[in-house]
Amino acid sequence: MRLALGLAPLDAMPASTIELPSRPPQFCQGCPHGDSFNALKEALNDEAEFLTTSDIGCYTLAALPPYSAVESCVDMGASIGMARGASSVGQKNAVAAIGDSTFYHSGMTNLLDAIAHRSRLTLMILDNSTTGMTGAQPTISPGSRLRTLIEGLGVEAGHIRELEAHRKFHEANVAAIREELAYDGVSVIILKRECLEYLKKARQQ
Repeated sequence: MRLALGLAPLDAMPASTIELPSRPPQFCQGCPHGDSFNALKEALNDEAEFLTTSDIGCYTLAALPPYSAVESCVDMGASIGMARGASSVGQKNAVAAIGDSTFYHSGMTNLLDAIAHRSRLTLMILDNSTTGMTGAQPTISPGSRLRTLIEGLGVEAGHIRELEAHRKFHEANVAAIREELAYDGVSVIILKRECLEYLKKARQQ
């Protein structure tokens, strides 16, 4: 670039001798997604065969330690389609994890496809009432309307579970996830708790 502008090249920067500690990306302290994936991991502890697909969002960080809980991330909405594809070729315990905003953006069509084919999969919608990854914007349909929408798409009402994503409900959440993993059809688990960054932003207004 400098040569193209007729400028002399810069001297090379000396190599740094400072050793910096490793700091991989991680959930915010107290993030509800951590409690959701801890419950999922325990629910799958005794399962020899499972696949957990993810979408693009803060929750994709669950692919990293200490969770190591998801195995794929392709594009928005792909988690449900990939879990449905895995289920259709015999994958037991196909789990898809998606955020509420991404579900509205591009997850609904894949869920509709899974319902039409009676796929055996468990969808976890991580409902933190916001688009946390891009600045804590509100989602288009907060609250109980998410359940109404999922029922309208055709998921059986008895297999739509609404849980609070908090460590104090850990054992109950693990039990509920195990029940839905055993269901031979499409089940949806909505794990609800507000994004901490969203709450901070709301308190400043």
